[in-house]
Amino acid sequence: MASILSNRLASIRHSSFVSKFNRFHGRRLLLEQQQQRFLHPSTTSPTNGNVRGGLFSIAGLQTPHDFLRLTKEAIQTSDQLRETLPTTIDSKAQAVNALYQLDQISKTVCNVIDAAELCRSAHASSKWRESANVAFMELQDYIGTLNADQQLYTQLAQVHRDYYDDLTEEEQRFCTLLKQEFEIDGIHLPDEQRVKVKELHHHVTTLETLFASNITNSRKNFLVDASSVESVIPKQVLQANGAVYDEKKHPNQVQVMADTPITHSIIGFANNAELRKQVHMESMTCCPENIDVLEALIRVRQDLAHSLGYESYGHRFLRDKMAQTPEHVHDFLQDVRRQIAPGYRHDMDLISRAKQSVEGSAIIEPWDIKFYVKLLKTQLGGADPNELAEYLSLPNCLNAMQLLVQNLFGIQMQEREMHPSERWDVDTEKVSNIPKDEQIRKFVFLEEETGRELGTMYLDLHPRAGKYTHAAHFTVRCGCVENGPDSDYQLPIVALVCNMNPGHASFSSHQEVETLFHEFGHALHSLLSRTSFQHLAGTRGAMDFVETPSHWMEHYVWDEEFLPILAQNERGEPIPESLLNPLVKSRNHFRCLEMQNQIVLSTFDQQIFGPNPASDSTQKIWAALHQEHGVPYADGTHWYSNVGHLVTYGAGYYGYLYSQVFAASIWRKLFHQRSLQRDSGDQIWRKVLIHGGSRDPSIMLEDLIGKKPTLENYWNSLS
Repeated sequence: MASILSNRLASIRHSSFVSKFNRFHGRRLLLEQQQQRFLHPSTTSPTNGNVRGGLFSIAGLQTPHDFLRLTKEAIQTSDQLRETLPTTIDSKAQAVNALYQLDQISKTVCNVIDAAELCRSAHASSKWRESANVAFMELQDYIGTLNADQQLYTQLAQVHRDYYDDLTEEEQRFCTLLKQEFEIDGIHLPDEQRVKVKELHHHVTTLETLFASNITNSRKNFLVDASSVESVIPKQVLQANGAVYDEKKHPNQVQVMADTPITHSIIGFANNAELRKQVHMESMTCCPENIDVLEALIRVRQDLAHSLGYESYGHRFLRDKMAQTPEHVHDFLQDVRRQIAPGYRHDMDLISRAKQSVEGSAIIEPWDIKFYVKLLKTQLGGADPNELAEYLSLPNCLNAMQLLVQNLFGIQMQEREMHPSERWDVDTEKVSNIPKDEQIRKFVFLEEETGRELGTMYLDLHPRAGKYTHAAHFTVRCGCVENGPDSDYQLPIVALVCNMNPGHASFSSHQEVETLFHEFGHALHSLLSRTSFQHLAGTRGAMDFVETPSHWMEHYVWDEEFLPILAQNERGEPIPESLLNPLVKSRNHFRCLEMQNQIVLSTFDQQIFGPNPASDSTQKIWAALHQEHGVPYADGTHWYSNVGHLVTYGAGYYGYLYSQVFAASIWRKLFHQRSLQRDSGDQIWRKVLIHGGSRDPSIMLEDLIGKKPTLENYWNSLS
């Protein structure tokens, strides 16, 4: 049910966008009470690691086939819960119990489908991925059945009508949102039309799954001149990141994969313009099969929206978001575009003059931008990337994260040993063939004062075959009560999935550190949320608000107080002021250029899913928007076909910019020049993070900063 179906976030961050917003944020059913062996994560101890094991520390996941068994059990358990719901509600106690029973149905399905989503996106074993995908698709079909269950809606509507004023704030919000989601999915329609809507939902899910699968499985390899590439990246680094040399078949050439950290580095650092062009063209066309998939999805989503009585898919999607309407989103994007126009012209003029000086041509091509931005940042007083690299390592980053949560929240982030069966970075339980610093790692979050466990975070940070190629936050388990208001609490489990360089030089740029902290912000939102209902846990709130904690966390990688902790060399020496000051100063260099690219993608998203979708192909629309906004574009490229958010954030991509406004206001009010203070951390935890999606975002923001966030704070943060 888009009713018992909620917004989920996996925060996929693709590269150009600085990969900040990349995360799946699709809609997902929420429901509970699986059998005991699946419900409870395995216990752990600091000395002996995971006692019982199981994939993601879920004891019921020992073999690929277990996904199919657990799917069957989840459906059976949910059906039993549906049958035991009372036909009429006669008291407040019954009303409250009905709400928790609906959420148990939700949790039952989500406990399987959430784990299946991570597995099918990242497991090293094709057998595990295939089994998880079958489970995912079967549960999506079952969700369609739940969405059309008239009896569930009738009971919920009665609670809302007769007992709403007797409920707590969280119960009221759960009841209201669930009722709205049922209605958004057409529960009010006659039986024949509901059948059609269910079929359309299935078609949409199939296309969404195919789009995401194509991104994960598309492995476009191409040959480049070896000496040219090695002038940018040492041979041993190329080989460590999957580049293939075959002197017999391809002398003097090396095979690389499109749209990877290697190709991003080539585009950013290669002096050779022809090499940059070749790599750009290959990377921007690496998933052509998704063009037809997206165009089919546009048509089916519009058919679904029209069947439900909405003017467009955008109107349907935005109904329960902070922005509410496509018209509001359009006005917001236009306002941002007007504000940044002078800065964008200035950025492009700097690049044009730099290229004229270096190459004798002032015409900016799309493969020029990253290269000249990096060059100009150094010339404008930014930190030299080569000098900075010495201070950016994964061990430092993790140590800094541990200190940060300790200072802000009084939380210990303790690393724990993993049972071999927990892992998903190998085909078997043998992990000895993976270097220790490239293996998945596990951290448990504990309150210092009480020792109370808050949840588990896995870090899957390095590339491998069959793994999703961008950066993402996955929720494996939501935090919520297990069987009603007085029952035990199901602790959250999350995973951060990235694709960083192996070895000490984990980060190819400071931007990659920012990406990891962005995803860490999502993880904190999930781990520190303490909602009763899983439907409202962690990142399951308004889509155009849930990016706020991740953007808030990004501020730390630019903070003068925190950087000496985060950035240290192998000798433990903090980043010197000669690098720190230029780095901080460079934060807003070419920020308007980045935002203009976000406006293009957000506008593209609104246009294809909005009230007047153009009859032109998506490639023509994409090209026309680049021309209209003055953003360089290469004919025939279609980078959008590799952007997972057009599926999972369809009509909602603007939320990336929208949430930046909120995050800037929060930082300016509470953390500017006091970024490590406990009282600031306590405020954002107790007034925002702890509530997940159980409070109205507007109320939380006003409570936290004392007023409504405005664009003014955002412009001030860019100055």
